[in-house]
Amino acid sequence: MPHLLAILDRSNACCDGGYLYEHWELFSDPIADAFPPLLESGAEPPSHWDFELLDLWKEAQSEWTKNPDGVWIDPYIWMRVVSDLFDDTDAWIFDSTQVEEAMPGRDWVTDILYAKDPKNTVQQALDQLHKLLIGPSKL
Repeated sequence: MPHLLAILDRSNACCDGGYLYEHWELFSDPIADAFPPLLESGAEPPSHWDFELLDLWKEAQSEWTKNPDGVWIDPYIWMRVVSDLFDDTDAWIFDSTQVEEAMPGRDWVTDILYAKDPKNTVQQALDQLHKLLIGPSKL
């Protein structure tokens, strides 16, 4: 039986419900751990990062030069990164709704995801995030 995994409000960059709602911070912690040492050292981001993680890096790097006390994560880019992590899991989108002109000049987009085992699916996505941040295994 499927369970509600997440209601991802892409327009407002938030998770509005489901299992992921209660565990959202699990996805921000790895970034909060990985970015500061790189930013402090002035190093370039790893070459294996995908374009969305690089977008997130560029925004964080830009803000870091203004305020090195913490890492600022663009919530809209972050939503894309997290959402894409579920592409390689057993989650499926039950409904993806786009309402054009929800408000003048603004669209509203939300994805409703389900999974048979939300806890396992979130772990799969976290594993993907760690692989993205650390890089491929060199066995």
